[in-house]
Amino acid sequence: MRITPFAIWAHSLPKEDLFTAVKLQTMLTHTNEIAIEASQLYCYAISLLIKGHTSLEAFNMTKQEVRSPKILEWFQKEIEADDKSALTPA
Repeated sequence: MRITPFAIWAHSLPKEDLFTAVKLQTMLTHTNEIAIEASQLYCYAISLLIKGHTSLEAFNMTKQEVRSPKILEWFQKEIEADDKSALTPA
């Protein structure tokens, strides 16, 4: 995703500022609310990983920030998937 370098640059911002910055950046090309929220969550997860959280911690902390029922459905599908390798602690 083109937002990844931005997430790295903004990883030290407070969560609220990170979400605002990502929204402004994303709205340059995507005005759909789900696309904006997905980008915010993606960048938040990256920031958590950079700060040293495990993938499981980052997943759970990011899930707590979900507002959209559609995105929450995506998280639930990942949890229910047979392949839980992305959620297995290293």
